[in-house]
Amino acid sequence: MKKIAFALLAAVLLCCSCEKEGVFNPKRKISMIRAGESQQPIMEYVWDGNKLAYEKFYDPDGSINDVVLTPEYDGNRIVRVNESDGSYAEYKYDGKFLSEIIWHLNDGVSVSQGKVTHKNGKISEISMTGAPEYNAKLMRRLFPKNVADKAFRMIKEHSNAKLWMELIYRFEWTGDNVTKMTCEIKDPNDGTVMDFLTCTFEYDNMLNPTCCSWAEFSDQTNMLSTLAVGLDMNLSKNNFTKVITTMELVIWGGQTEQMTDTMTYTYEYDGKYPTKRVGTSVTGEFEGMDVLYYEYTK
Repeated sequence: MKKIAFALLAAVLLCCSCEKEGVFNPKRKISMIRAGESQQPIMEYVWDGNKLAYEKFYDPDGSINDVVLTPEYDGNRIVRVNESDGSYAEYKYDGKFLSEIIWHLNDGVSVSQGKVTHKNGKISEISMTGAPEYNAKLMRRLFPKNVADKAFRMIKEHSNAKLWMELIYRFEWTGDNVTKMTCEIKDPNDGTVMDFLTCTFEYDNMLNPTCCSWAEFSDQTNMLSTLAVGLDMNLSKNNFTKVITTMELVIWGGQTEQMTDTMTYTYEYDGKYPTKRVGTSVTGEFEGMDVLYYEYTK
């Protein structure tokens, strides 16, 4: 498969501030995300009225790649996201809340699934089980890029194609924003925790343009696309301004290694929505800066 799109990553795109999970209908609709000072296009949103019709993704050279994501709806709620190679993510609901996500290959075989738990009307836990290579991709969409890169390396070290792995994400909320998120990676043999990741978030008071989005993914073969979508936090109503990540890795002999990184984000706005974001790594091994630009429908 030339491009592997993991629509199951949409498991973590739901937003508990939405009146009904699975509905992506913001007042101001995003149309394009660009990256870098050259404003390279990386993701395009195409709308049909109030519904997202499909998403297109761009390669680093600016050409449209072969990945297209097309949602299917029950009323105004997304119940399935089809990928251009025939694979798809299926979404199940219990009332207004998401209860389960199942990721299928193009032959219909299920390779990963997520059980979603709520508390006080908010997502409190997502338990993912599946082939390690698929669960690793989930990390790229759930966390900012600097976090995802660490997590991806961690999972890759433990990956065994013959085994399934369990990842448990837990969320703490303040209002409509996730302020703390943890992830446990469990050994598929005995269920012991192999590694542990913690993220804390601070926010502005402006609106996140991709809050409540579903048709998203991360493609590890397209690093520019990964940069764009990996830096968006679609669980929360507002835009994060600071992310502190701590990861504890279990190494040989039962010893642990801890890594910490801090990212800060500044924005330019048009009204309540961001038009530019600059992220800077201020500690840890990921030093440097990244820039994203947001465009909206007229």
